Amino acid sequence: MRRILLQLGKSVAEMRFKRSAHGWIFQAPTRWILGPRPHYLVDDAEKAKIEVALGASTLVVWLLTAVIAAIVFLWAPLGSVTALFLFLALYCLLLVVQNFCNCLALRAILKNSPRVSEKIAFDERLKGAAGMYSVEQLKFLLVLFVGLFVGTFFLLWYQLSNGNALDLFLSIAGIVGSGCAVILFGTLLRAKLRSSGRI
Repeated sequence: MRRILLQLGKSVAEMRFKRSAHGWIFQAPTRWILGPRPHYLVDDAEKAKIEVALGASTLVVWLLTAVIAAIVFLWAPLGSVTALFLFLALYCLLLVVQNFCNCLALRAILKNSPRVSEKIAFDERLKGAAGMYSVEQLKFLLVLFVGLFVGTFFLLWYQLSNGNALDLFLSIAGIVGSGCAVILFGTLLRAKLRSSGRI
């Protein structure tokens, strides 16, 4: 089980670690979710403990998300706007609780680790994620989601003219989702081009 949690934690925490001359720089979460995040110098053993802790919390969130989805969508009619809002609210609450639990768990692991002034830059955090795609794949995904983003605006306009509440909600969710994907793949493409020296 520890091996599974370690592998899951490595994939989750990949963007939070940076190799340094004396070990690893780790970007810890903050209790307030937003704001400056402290950075610590950790060794390989502490890195493995952090990855197991983050892997365990991610696995618990996945399981609880499945349970919440089953309960909410069995309780309310499938496709109900109330069910969708309730599920999103509970999922957001679950992420806030996960962040707080991560802070508590990591406090014990990091209690003897020194804080460092060196930070992990945003581009450095994106290198791992950008490495999974080629430049051509990122360009294709960016163009695809820009098209979906524009298309959902036309769908929203159509739903506004018809006044269907459920389809209106789904159109707004599509705009938010495709907009987030445009931002994600745009920043990954920028990081990939910067790391290869093309910009």
